[in-house]
Amino acid sequence: RDRRLEEPAQDALRLLVDAQHQGGGFGARPGEPGECLVTVWSVMALKSGHLAYLDLPKSSVAGAIRFFDAIQSHG
Repeated sequence: RDRRLEEPAQDALRLLVDAQHQGGGFGARPGEPGECLVTVWSVMALKSGHLAYLDLPKSSVAGAIRFFDAIQSHG
């Protein structure tokens, strides 16, 4: 809740969201196809931003869920 950190934290979250691949995952570099571990850490960062009451597009979380649904093994 430190107001001095709100703007830089929001900027960092915005940068993360902008780096998300169109397939919903997060890659090692902005815009690269998703990798499981990178996406997990990115989702943790998104959740941290959510808990800090920062602006977070719902489409970013939905994209990450879509990514994990696409890579899971059936059976």
